Amino acid sequence: MIMTGNVETDLDLTNGTSGDIVEIMLHEDEEPYGDKTVVKLKHLPRFVLVKLTRKRAPRLVGLEGGEIPVELRPTTYNVAIPLKKGGNTEHSFKRRQFPLTTAYSFKSLRLIIVPKGKHLNVRSLTLLPLPQEP
Repeated sequence: MIMTGNVETDLDLTNGTSGDIVEIMLHEDEEPYGDKTVVKLKHLPRFVLVKLTRKRAPRLVGLEGGEIPVELRPTTYNVAIPLKKGGNTEHSFKRRQFPLTTAYSFKSLRLIIVPKGKHLNVRSLTLLPLPQEP
């Protein structure tokens, strides 16, 4: 996952921070979903538990190191709609969503450094599996 907003900059919960979704904590009124692969929720989840790849946050009681609960975040939008008679009418609305999006990434690959002004002609590129980490 990748954070899509600055939630708490002192704790590294900032736009672009990456990590893994550990668990989605559903609302207490949701029915158990068992082995279903598709679930239609009646309520928004309470929070998403994420494990950050880098963090400054202290370890929270009851959670593994690097795990942080991310809560819904309200955002207010103001919209000006032009009127046929001229002028505008303004409306505002609020939306609640988690400040993160699912994502995937590749581990860092070795870079080939090419001197400035030179070109590297690549006709074929083969991606090999990365060695397993110990």
